[in-house]
Amino acid sequence: MLAAESRATGYLAYPRGDKQGDGAVRRWRNSGVTKLGRGAALIAAFAFIMPLAGLAQTPPQPVPASGVAGPPIPLELNKLEPVSQPAGCRVYLLTNNPDGEPFEQFRLDLILFGTDGVIARRVALDLGPLPAKKQAVRLFDLQGLPCDEIGKVLINDVIACGRSGNGSGTEAERGMCLDRLAPTSRAKAPLTK
Repeated sequence: MLAAESRATGYLAYPRGDKQGDGAVRRWRNSGVTKLGRGAALIAAFAFIMPLAGLAQTPPQPVPASGVAGPPIPLELNKLEPVSQPAGCRVYLLTNNPDGEPFEQFRLDLILFGTDGVIARRVALDLGPLPAKKQAVRLFDLQGLPCDEIGKVLINDVIACGRSGNGSGTEAERGMCLDRLAPTSRAKAPLTK
């Protein structure tokens, strides 16, 4: 007798009295159809999974809102001037916005170190608005901190870097502004980031 094939399940059912056994159901073995079916299934699964594996290995990259980082934003510590009433130091910063669009908000987190290398003060400094394609001088007074005791000024972070209607900017935009900052100093204390 001939065996009845079940292609959907991959089993052969043998009728009673056949030399294969008494109505036994056995798995296909060495069948060309089975090998071809399994091979085609593996190829289809491989073709489906490989593009997904490539996506999993590529980390997403942040894209700036403008699409380009832009030129450096110069920021110069121009002068430290002692003030007597109240005693302290007047700090002059020269900013330059090279972009064709103004920054409505531009705030920095500054850390001032003493000449001994110990942190003397932390200051949040608002430099905005920064007009497009223009230099500007911003100054601020540090009460109770003499100029000759300032050893270094560190730009710790950009708190706000916002264009028109953009508020303080996204985290990626603030990071891009920090990367673009090009600090220099004409004073005794260096300006770094």
